[in-house]
Amino acid sequence: MSDFYDLRAALYDLAFDWDVDEEVEWLIARLGSDTRTVLEPGCGSGRMFPPFARRGVTVTGLDRSEMMLERARERMVKQGFGTPPLHRADMVDFDLKETFDGAIIPINTFGYLRTEDEARGHLMAAARHLRPGGKYLMQVDLRELSAPADEAGSWEMEKDGVKLKTTWGGRSYDPASCVETQFSRFEVLSGPGEGTVLEDEHAIRLWDWESWSKLVADTPFTQAAAYDGNSKGRPELELGSGLNTARLTWHELKSRG
Repeated sequence: MSDFYDLRAALYDLAFDWDVDEEVEWLIARLGSDTRTVLEPGCGSGRMFPPFARRGVTVTGLDRSEMMLERARERMVKQGFGTPPLHRADMVDFDLKETFDGAIIPINTFGYLRTEDEARGHLMAAARHLRPGGKYLMQVDLRELSAPADEAGSWEMEKDGVKLKTTWGGRSYDPASCVETQFSRFEVLSGPGEGTVLEDEHAIRLWDWESWSKLVADTPFTQAAAYDGNSKGRPELELGSGLNTARLTWHELKSRG
């Protein structure tokens, strides 16, 4: 594995290394107090694994990147939780031969499924892995599909003597495919690696209320609720086209099984 990809993974981890303890508490409350097993497709480096483990909930992670899965293993072992159950697999279609009490997918990871067929395939696979009535909490920002690419935003994080500035935003948008090309820029401001700058591009599929509703209706899920992940307490939002202007929205889907 190259030093470049190791460094990129480390900077990505730092960029999103905010405290998720309270968010995990809220997620468990929404999934149900009897939740003991959770599936996280596209889990990356497992930043939510430890706070779930502290509450007696086992998260099974699924990701295509062996590098990210290894970081998830290291994160859990270093914090004394042992090796978590992890699977290298594609989110579009997977079969883990077990079911879970609930599932989560944070911060627009779902958008990396860039076609309707991929998105539908994922929801079908996720539904097969949930117990009857199980919930899937998905953080998906809906957008007006005629809108231009999102403006860039920046934030800074500091940990273990490294201060990092991250800039993230839309570079271009293709309304025909509903795919936005986004860019990320990591700049090490101080500490080891000071002056290092890494840039990357990635494509994200966008959804509006109408297309999202049609997609969900074509799967074994129903839309139960939506919550404002950008506000304290994550208040419930009214289902409908008003969600096109919300950000960090959590969608609560319930399995019909």
